[in-house]
Amino acid sequence: MRRALWHLLCAAAAARAFPRRAEILQNFGVVSRPAAGKKTRPETRPATLRRLRGEGVQRTRLFAYGAKDIEDAATALGPGAKVAVSVPDAEVEAVGRDYADAKRICATIAPAVRAGVVDLIFVGVEPPSGIGADVGRLASLANASRTIAAACAAANATVPVTVAYNLNCLRSSYPPSASLFAAPGPLREILVHLRATGAPFAIQLDPHLAWSQSYYDVSLAFATFG
Repeated sequence: MRRALWHLLCAAAAARAFPRRAEILQNFGVVSRPAAGKKTRPETRPATLRRLRGEGVQRTRLFAYGAKDIEDAATALGPGAKVAVSVPDAEVEAVGRDYADAKRICATIAPAVRAGVVDLIFVGVEPPSGIGADVGRLASLANASRTIAAACAAANATVPVTVAYNLNCLRSSYPPSASLFAAPGPLREILVHLRATGAPFAIQLDPHLAWSQSYYDVSLAFATFG
């Protein structure tokens, strides 16, 4: 049986405190994405969402931005639910080039933003890294982030727009206040956008994978911030 992966997101404030202050987004569950190559909706299975709710999770990230996906997640998580949505990798380049595409995405998300359900948009799904990163892809992510943020603001649905990075974009991550970027140059465009808009800088982690590969050195409690 396929093992489910559970992710947490560590975000550092990108406004005045960035990059000096880091914050763990507590109780942040992630609904797993569909298998590669399959054009199916992300798994918004009621059982998965009910389990998250039972564990006190009221925030979740979806790897899509469909209105039905957002509604299903918010309903299953109950009152006070917060949903972060994602613009799929396949749409990033087009959205960065064409403001009309950004407007289309924002038109889908805007009602949930105004209702206070969607409070964060991630551009892209596969987290980019720092050293050895595809500079062209990073530029596309930055362009898409700017166009989506502008389109949502124009639609009276202002919402933070960010990109979730791989942990290896940091040269060091402990303590958080001393974190350094491994290769800050390629990240500059996105970092400028984050500082200008106050959107969070996010790192996508996989605590279960880290623990399963080093369980003899790392306790499960440590890997899951216990």
